[in-house]
Amino acid sequence: MVDRFSSWRHLLRTVAYVLRYVTVISSRGGSFPRGPLTQSELAWAEREIFILAQRDKFHEEINRLQNADDVNHPWKPKIAKTSLIYKSCPELDEHGVLRACGRLDGCMWRRNKTPDNLTPRSSRNTIVTRTPPPTI
Repeated sequence: MVDRFSSWRHLLRTVAYVLRYVTVISSRGGSFPRGPLTQSELAWAEREIFILAQRDKFHEEINRLQNADDVNHPWKPKIAKTSLIYKSCPELDEHGVLRACGRLDGCMWRRNKTPDNLTPRSSRNTIVTRTPPPTI
């Protein structure tokens, strides 16, 4: 799907419109919102793009993180040590996005910062998502 888009902006807006359409269809009878996309719709679309790219490359790691038994075995590593992202201390956030966390995340000066997204380097998604947004 991502190969059809030449820029991050086109991909993001297309996914946002598709998500808006799916939401209206699934609500059955709701009015279709008109006008420009809202900031929350664009943020939702961006999360979905990241989740899609991450599930494509890191599906095994995501499954292990979702099924991790932290209560009974907190000392066991959540993912395999042979994984490419093992040293990044990956964790899933509340939306299901795989993020790089570390030992400094609990520090006072680091609490308001969001950890970085983990995106695979070999996929087309990364090439599109790593392009900087256009400056105005």
